[in-house]
Amino acid sequence: MPITKDKCFKSQKGNKKQHANFEEIQKKNMELLKDRVMQIDSSDDEDSSRVGKEKIASLFKNYQGNDNDVARIQQYFDGENLDCLICIRSVKAKDRIWTCGTCYLSFHLLCIQKWANDSMNLKKLWHDNQPSGYYDNQGNYIRKKELNVFWDCPACRHEYLENEIPREYSCYCKKEIDPEYQEWLVPHSCGMMCQKPLETLCGHKCTILCHPGKCPSCPQTIQTSCKCGKSPIKTIRCSQKTWNCSQKCTKILVCGVHKCSGVCHGPNECPPCKEKSVKNCHCGNKSKEIKCEQLSWNCEKVCGKPLSCGIHSCDKKCHSNDCGECKFGLERSCFCGKQKVTVSKCDESSLDSCGDTCLKQLSCGHICLSRCHKGDCDTCKEQVEKKCRCGTMSKLFPCSKELLCETKCNSQKSCKKHSCKSKCCVECAPCSIVCGKVLACGRHKCEALCHSGNCYPCNERQKVTCRCGATSVSVRCGKANKYKNPNCKEACKVPSKCHHESKPHYCHIGDCPNCKQICDEQLKCGHKCLDTCHDYVRTVIKDKNFVPAGPWDVPEEKIEYKKLPHSACKTKVSVNCLGGHEVILMNCSEARVTSCGRKCNRKLTCGNHVCQKNCHEVADLNSDLQDDNCEECELSCMKERPKYCIHPCTRSCHVPEKPCKRCIVQIKTKCFCGLSDAYYRCCDVNKRDIDEETRRALLEKYLCCGAKCMKSYACGHQCMNICHPGICEGAENCRKKVKLLCTCKTRKADLTCDKIRAENITILECNAECEEKRKQIEEENQRKILKQKQLEEEKNRKELEEYEKKFGPKKYKERKQRHVEEKKSDIKIKIAISSAIFLVISIVLYFMLFNN
Repeated sequence: MPITKDKCFKSQKGNKKQHANFEEIQKKNMELLKDRVMQIDSSDDEDSSRVGKEKIASLFKNYQGNDNDVARIQQYFDGENLDCLICIRSVKAKDRIWTCGTCYLSFHLLCIQKWANDSMNLKKLWHDNQPSGYYDNQGNYIRKKELNVFWDCPACRHEYLENEIPREYSCYCKKEIDPEYQEWLVPHSCGMMCQKPLETLCGHKCTILCHPGKCPSCPQTIQTSCKCGKSPIKTIRCSQKTWNCSQKCTKILVCGVHKCSGVCHGPNECPPCKEKSVKNCHCGNKSKEIKCEQLSWNCEKVCGKPLSCGIHSCDKKCHSNDCGECKFGLERSCFCGKQKVTVSKCDESSLDSCGDTCLKQLSCGHICLSRCHKGDCDTCKEQVEKKCRCGTMSKLFPCSKELLCETKCNSQKSCKKHSCKSKCCVECAPCSIVCGKVLACGRHKCEALCHSGNCYPCNERQKVTCRCGATSVSVRCGKANKYKNPNCKEACKVPSKCHHESKPHYCHIGDCPNCKQICDEQLKCGHKCLDTCHDYVRTVIKDKNFVPAGPWDVPEEKIEYKKLPHSACKTKVSVNCLGGHEVILMNCSEARVTSCGRKCNRKLTCGNHVCQKNCHEVADLNSDLQDDNCEECELSCMKERPKYCIHPCTRSCHVPEKPCKRCIVQIKTKCFCGLSDAYYRCCDVNKRDIDEETRRALLEKYLCCGAKCMKSYACGHQCMNICHPGICEGAENCRKKVKLLCTCKTRKADLTCDKIRAENITILECNAECEEKRKQIEEENQRKILKQKQLEEEKNRKELEEYEKKFGPKKYKERKQRHVEEKKSDIKIKIAISSAIFLVISIVLYFMLFNN
């Protein structure tokens, strides 16, 4: 419970120490109260899920990296990121959620499960309703593709497989399942270190606490040189990876002539050479100037050289390498080359393995004993008399293997002091004994392996002190005289040589750095000099009268320290332009009145326009009226015209009080029916201060030609009214005669248009007369069909008789043949008669059924 101020003063009045204690306790109570208010504001109640600032700050307690990454993670704690995009409700601190691994947005676990199942079921249903396949234009049956079922994130549309549907609620780093809500932790977090591998694949892991969103860039430090490797190693952030030293590369480019002019980059990242040089083409027939990065070029000329077959020629375009073998050689052989086939012309015939022994000569000189085979031959397995590597032993050994003996080498090693002692040695290894010679420093001995020549410099360290003696560093032994002054952190004690007090700087050797303070001395104009201090400046003086005796003679340079004169005043002063439109700041030494380039924009005497001249000199800068130097108005009248009048006023620009002239422009147009031209003056119709109905009445007066309207009613007949605007009226009174027919076009009738519309008649109905006429036509068609059939039968009979007379049997069999023919003809006649009777009966039945 907080302590009140009144009770404290009553019990311990006048005690200063107790009063100070009270102030401290009260301050702590106020801080606790603020923290409690923050926790209440940021707690997970039923109306809000925002996270307090202290919880967010706890995530980055041990992180010292990029601030932009911190801001990127903080955006997942407020605003739109706290709403589920599926149910459009807030994601609260105690809800079970799922977080997308691509866009890092959070959704309710049940919502995302329903979303995934519904989307996959719809895809499966659509796939099942599709046909099983189709035939292409060549008649081949193409089966439908198998369905690749997946669901996607509602926000980023990243695709997930069916087995990736979330089944359980986990923290952001996936370490804890069903994490409990803790007031002092970020919601949905386990409170442990994230430890996810960073996306940069640098080998480090995320060092902040379990958090939403993408992991920040790696804050670890590494030691590396620049891209080109010329600069010394320095410490940088791991997320930075590399750094640029801004030095030029100067490496020889691929062309072998020019040097790289690019700034610090990787070893194999030199840009292409942009210079030009004269180069021959691949075949050497032509030459031209091309870019060095191109290396070579093609003249597009066909090679045409004869190939090895002697028949064909090379059809490749300009090239540098060999033309190669002919596609269709004159000789073919098996793999071992024993069986060969020779043809008269080039073709594609060839031989496979012949089955005989290969007998090709190996690299060792023996022959291959395998069967005729494709590719290179196997290693030689023949036993031969071989000598060992050092030549002291010989015996039978496989040709493809090396023979080694046990003889030790007595030769001296490269140090020329010790023997080798290696077995079957051909080339002795370096000596492995310590050197032990005294080094150049004269203090220590060489600890390297025994070697010939001079020893490496001493690796021991020696102390070197600074100019004031307060700082010392250790350097390599023997290099103390050549080492520069060490970096001393003590202040330099050399007095200043200018009118300023010297700024404190570290101890150093040589002259003090130039003074970087502002000069601040008063100039002639009254302002102060804004340049850096120039009281004591290093200047190089050369003898102007020096005459060199030869190219080896160089003029002597003298170095002096002297005070330089003040430069022009750079203090900014405000200057008005000629027309008083703007005030600009200029250097005092360059200040002058000039034109700002804007339009003058002063009101002219006409009262309608402004001066369009560029900023010019005027008498009164504060006035906005026309000056003597302003231009006169030469524009036409720009006043608003009456409604529907599109013609400008014929007067020149005038004051608003003076009215414009009437518009007497003659307008030519078509009348309402479009037959003749209509003319009227613009002022007769488009008058000021008249209503729309009066204007429409005046326009109809001039646009009506008095002739009969040429438009048509909806029925298709011509309008009976006089030339008029809009839709034709009186269509219901149209009495034009219309000729109507029945379906069979036997009946005809002339009716008026209004009667047809009233009774909704479109065609006449057929009566008994039409039916009688139709029957007569059908009977006539049947008679024609019967007659045609009889004619065809008679024709066939005559043709058959002629055929039998010409190709029939001998005479003594004529009677028997005739008897058969008569039987056949009788059968044909009976078939014709029965078919005719059947046709007549069917026609009669048809008409009987139709009449009923």
